[in-house]
Amino acid sequence: AYNSVAMAPVVALTYLGIKEFMGEFPELTYEERLYNMWPAAAKICMIQIAYQTFSVGVALYAGKAPLFSKELLAHHAVTFTLGVLNLHPFVHYHIIYFGGVIELSNIPLTIMDVFKAFPKLQKKLPAVNEFCRYTFCVSFLVLRVALWLYYGSQFHMDCITGIQTGIIHSMPTVLINQIGNIFLTGLQLFWSTKIIKALRKAFGGKGKGSKSK
Repeated sequence: AYNSVAMAPVVALTYLGIKEFMGEFPELTYEERLYNMWPAAAKICMIQIAYQTFSVGVALYAGKAPLFSKELLAHHAVTFTLGVLNLHPFVHYHIIYFGGVIELSNIPLTIMDVFKAFPKLQKKLPAVNEFCRYTFCVSFLVLRVALWLYYGSQFHMDCITGIQTGIIHSMPTVLINQIGNIFLTGLQLFWSTKIIKALRKAFGGKGKGSKSK
């Protein structure tokens, strides 16, 4: 039931993010990347606020893993906070990627969770299950690790430049955004290690000739 409801905001966020991301961006200054208003980014913030509130509510109601894990609850709380703060508007240019585009990886993940909840479905549609698993792994490593680190460095450089030039409207807002991004980056890297281990296992990373330590 949770996954059925969660798919709606995930798809909406992905659509808004990719549609805006694929549009033509003029050459922007750091100030424009920090303070230009993007209607799509504002919608992404509002959807994320509702989505994270819903996710926390379900997690507290369920009271068990995986929804109730400390990592996910912290992720929901940080994302909710950033969504509220950045309605100002602030860093809307960056929100298009971090709040929208990356949600693409959650589409196969949500379908994967449905398969986990219904083992019989895995046996009935094994090819679809495997496709979603590998699609999720690839999309996560590309969107939430490689490109995340690239766009994250630009985000931090824009914030630092904004602080140095004195155009920042609120120092606490900037610091919370930076700390939040660092925390979320750490989570992506932590989760990526689990994905890489799963891929190595799936592709026989521990071959017959490998020695166990």
